[in-house]
Amino acid sequence: MPFAEERYPQYVDEMRGMAEGANVDFDDVVALNVMEAVTMDALHLTRCTSFAVNEQRTADGHVLAAHNEDWVPEDEDDTYVISARPKDEPPFLAMTYGGLLPNVGFNAYGIAQLIDSVYPTDSRIGIPRLVVARAVLASRRISGAIGRALIPHRAAGYNHLIVHESGEMYSIEVSARRFEIHHGTDGYIAHTNHYLASHMKEVESDPEELISSRVRYFRANRL
Repeated sequence: MPFAEERYPQYVDEMRGMAEGANVDFDDVVALNVMEAVTMDALHLTRCTSFAVNEQRTADGHVLAAHNEDWVPEDEDDTYVISARPKDEPPFLAMTYGGLLPNVGFNAYGIAQLIDSVYPTDSRIGIPRLVVARAVLASRRISGAIGRALIPHRAAGYNHLIVHESGEMYSIEVSARRFEIHHGTDGYIAHTNHYLASHMKEVESDPEELISSRVRYFRANRL
């Protein structure tokens, strides 16, 4: 957590606030927010699908972003939608789980973020990816959102599907040391739980286990 404390102390403070409000140890909240780094890569669970379309593909000219949070049913009662007005940052609406920093949502500057777990082999000690995703949600410009997803000293990475109300859509594949930026140019963009870029596949753990992710990706593109 020292890297996060140095770069994003406000989000470490959010974790302290959750710990105080829930009357639990701060270390327990920290453990929740870094658990993917120590458990999910080992369990190798595949789950999320993200998809967006812009005015080129919608009947009413709107921009739409959708995310399927295919998580364990035992946590259904621990799922929340948060409407927040942080000090000095954009208001946002986001989905999260109890004890976790919010990340999947959209803010008052017209930026939406959808995240999908990916499984890089180059993880290291650094800024936890949930903290990185929380920072992306606070971005005022899409360039800033992309920059925050790629911040130095990140511990690992998600795929960040970032959508702006103007119709700009980007899928940012991230690991601890590598990244790839995909731009939605045909009116739609989709991502699941496997890397698409060839140089990202070089650092992907057990890609042959990600069949479900590939099926969901092809289905999303067909839709």
